[in-house]
Amino acid sequence: MRFYSDGPNIPDSLLTKRDRGRVVFLCGAGVSINSGMPSFFELTKHVVDFFDPPKNSNVYIDFIKLLSDNYGGRSSGNYLGRLI
Repeated sequence: MRFYSDGPNIPDSLLTKRDRGRVVFLCGAGVSINSGMPSFFELTKHVVDFFDPPKNSNVYIDFIKLLSDNYGGRSSGNYLGRLI
């Protein structure tokens, strides 16, 4: 069975076991990206923006460092600049 035309083919026997509570699917953090859910960094930015910590606070400084360490050097359309 496929939930999406380009998704993985999940055997019926595995789905039957899931329905009986005999199996658990473990999915990675990126599994929800194609559904329009925010990435880890986008969700973190939303939380930081919501609580609006002072720009000199450890929370804000650590968040900017996390973004810079992970996206600062990439050429993906200035991802860091779009987030902050």
